[in-house]
Amino acid sequence: MKTSVLKSLGVLGYVLFMCACATTSTPPPAAYDPVFNPKFSDTGIAKDPPAHISFAIVKPEYADPSFKESPTTRLFRDSLSKEIESLIISKGFTIQGPFDSYNDMTFPQKKQADLILRPVITWAWNNPRPKAVQKSDFGSAILGGSGTKTVYETQGTCKLNGRIDFLVLESLTGTKMWTKSVSLEVPEEDCSTSAEDLSSAQVIFTNAENKLLEKAYNLTMEKIDTYFNREEMAQVKQQSLELRK
Repeated sequence: MKTSVLKSLGVLGYVLFMCACATTSTPPPAAYDPVFNPKFSDTGIAKDPPAHISFAIVKPEYADPSFKESPTTRLFRDSLSKEIESLIISKGFTIQGPFDSYNDMTFPQKKQADLILRPVITWAWNNPRPKAVQKSDFGSAILGGSGTKTVYETQGTCKLNGRIDFLVLESLTGTKMWTKSVSLEVPEEDCSTSAEDLSSAQVIFTNAENKLLEKAYNLTMEKIDTYFNREEMAQVKQQSLELRK
């Protein structure tokens, strides 16, 4: 009889332990912090002889003015701005700025610059949305609950497309004289998840977006290193002087 009671208590204890495990939420995944490593700003010193061309640099802006920045997209934009300045200096050009926008520049500032450099970012995000799914919850039922729980699920990948346009303008009129683009087609990231709270699902999404932005930044650094050829910029400057006349 005593052995039977002990066995019953053991089974009951096991059931209660399983119920407790079933009703305990899984801790959210660790956040992924992207790294936007500097490529051109290690020295900030001109590597080439003076090119006798001055650029007024406008801070990178969004093609869609209504785009709402996240902390990571803001860091991306700030890092990109610093690297553009360092790249221009390393190629022997001189710079003014950066300015918040072309319209924020005064007439004397525009007149002193040979050319205006204006980067424009276009984002195109394609992410699945989490769906609230009702699932059976044995632990909740044993403890007198509803017997169901809400799980937020997604299936698929997070994708980032878009581009960064580098526009070179005639300084006084703002006429576009030259443009190059970096296509932001980077490998997608899996963002499938099954979480018992929406905040955990959001961490999965944010991590995927941060990894995509890191890839996009590295791709941009590789591409712009080949841009702003000195001879080509000299021709653009000559064309802008003719237009100014």
